[in-house]
Amino acid sequence: MHIKILFAIIYSIFLASCGKKKYNNNTPKVHDTAIDSLKKKLLGKWGGGDNNPVFEIWSDSIHYFQKDSTYIYQLKGDTFKVKFLNRDTFTIFGKLKVIGDTLQIIDYNRSNFITYGYRIKN
Repeated sequence: MHIKILFAIIYSIFLASCGKKKYNNNTPKVHDTAIDSLKKKLLGKWGGGDNNPVFEIWSDSIHYFQKDSTYIYQLKGDTFKVKFLNRDTFTIFGKLKVIGDTLQIIDYNRSNFITYGYRIKN
């Protein structure tokens, strides 16, 4: 008899929780969709136009070919932050924008100097 009551209580709690939309830290926000879209556009190899890759962006890290080094990164809006090995905190790399196969990097530390990268297709 007690098992049936316990089962009925658990089942009713389960049904009640299914009808409610809960918010937690893993629930995507509208802004996260824009970040995901930018992240998808960033994935791949980028270079300076001579068809040689300078770096490759993966879903969670960036690899610099010249130094054969990989670092984790974060996107906060359109701001790209890199965690270099010799630093405790992330360094702001700049504001990113992808237009077709062109990457535009606006460097906050150099008076908004704009650098361009071009997608390397293999």
